[in-house]
Amino acid sequence: MAIKAIARELRMSKNTVKEYLRRFEKSGVSLTSVLNQDPNELIGILSPEHATVTSRYGAFLERADYYLRELEQHKHLTKQLLWEEEYSSGRTGYRYSQFCYYLQRYAKSRSTSLVMVHEPGDKVLVDFAGDRLYLTDAGSGNLTPCEVLVMTLAYSHKTIAIALPSQRTEDLLWGLARGLSSLGSLPRCLVFDNMRTAAKKSDRYEPEVNEALLDFANYYGVSVLLTRVGKPKDKSRVEGSVNHLYQQVYGRLRNQSFYNLEELNARLQASCEDFNNRVMKDYGVSRQGLYERDEKAKMRPLPSEGYVLVKSYQLQVGSNGHVYLGTRKEHYSVPYELAGQRVQVVVSQRLVKVYHKSTCVATHVVTGQRYTTLADHLASHHKAYLNSINPQWLESEAAKLGKEVHKAVVLIMGRSKHPEQNYKSCQGILALGRKHGQERLNEACCHALALETIGYHYIRRLCESPLFGAALVTPDAGLPQHHNIRGPKNYQ
Repeated sequence: MAIKAIARELRMSKNTVKEYLRRFEKSGVSLTSVLNQDPNELIGILSPEHATVTSRYGAFLERADYYLRELEQHKHLTKQLLWEEEYSSGRTGYRYSQFCYYLQRYAKSRSTSLVMVHEPGDKVLVDFAGDRLYLTDAGSGNLTPCEVLVMTLAYSHKTIAIALPSQRTEDLLWGLARGLSSLGSLPRCLVFDNMRTAAKKSDRYEPEVNEALLDFANYYGVSVLLTRVGKPKDKSRVEGSVNHLYQQVYGRLRNQSFYNLEELNARLQASCEDFNNRVMKDYGVSRQGLYERDEKAKMRPLPSEGYVLVKSYQLQVGSNGHVYLGTRKEHYSVPYELAGQRVQVVVSQRLVKVYHKSTCVATHVVTGQRYTTLADHLASHHKAYLNSINPQWLESEAAKLGKEVHKAVVLIMGRSKHPEQNYKSCQGILALGRKHGQERLNEACCHALALETIGYHYIRRLCESPLFGAALVTPDAGLPQHHNIRGPKNYQ
């Protein structure tokens, strides 16, 4: 082909074609050999200093892995320092700019990306935007920063943004609940990076999830996945959604002022709806359209009631068998065997649950009282004491001993003395039954009732007296008639 035709076909300058032809003729290599050459070798032959270039690049490739490993393992090592060491020792012939260029190109060749295929309705990717939005104080004009939680469906790319006061666990859970409510359905799992509010302990294979987030996930029936540390590509789609929000939403809000979170979230919701309804060039359909077409039907409905925010505490059980919630200034009982041990206490608006070694050992309804105690949590001697000051229990125990004992106990508890004093008197009478027997106690109570002399000490003397027999006759109500008794006429 003519030189012009070659230049036209390859879209390059005629002089460039001439230069390559000149180098080919100067090399003395036959056309057949050139066509059979490896591309890298061909570049070396047609380069004016091919021998030097090939040797320098070959030496660089031999140590390229070492360079990357050194830079990764030593955080204080810079490319400049690494190059100076290599150049001064003669191990590389490249100057600094070429050294960085080839090192960067080699690193890119080693870090290729894998295309992940996501199933409809499978994952929602969660992240916080790096840039914040601001609330304006109406009086002073001061700006208060707000965090922006971004949730993106991995399949359809549908995106939801919620403004939060902070990244604290309670704010995160509130934002997640609001985001799922806006979405209107539930995915199979939520994917987070290793943010402190999500990961209790990072690990490449089995990271530990924050207890509060795990409780949230259990309520909605979704799984929680944590990405690898320092690997944003594991949730690249939400990272891309954050960039889209910067361009499509943040830019439009730059000249607007918001005075409360609800106002800001309403504006964010409207902006996200516009963003989700725009047609994506690569797909030919909007995010909302893709969600409605392929994804919504494969997701589960939300529970009938919204999630109630819970807080988790690691507390030690006191010697009185209760855990103390300092934020509420309330005490809640646990089984007495756990006194002195560490337990996990999960508190919601309505319930308090206590866990020991992942087992729920106590559940209380929040009453607002200072002490909330369940009888099943008490030791046996504590239960006995509480029963002894319970009027219903005292009456039932007295009824078991006999009808006369029951009558005596009821009369004693009806006295005008302090209730605890009456309870102690009844406890004493019940103790006489265990000491002297049920039959003798009933006889003593019957005699005391007939004389209307009801009291613990009197009944005890009757039980202990050897003169008090089973055949004792109950005295009559009046005096007997006798001729020695003077009548009214003797006093006139």
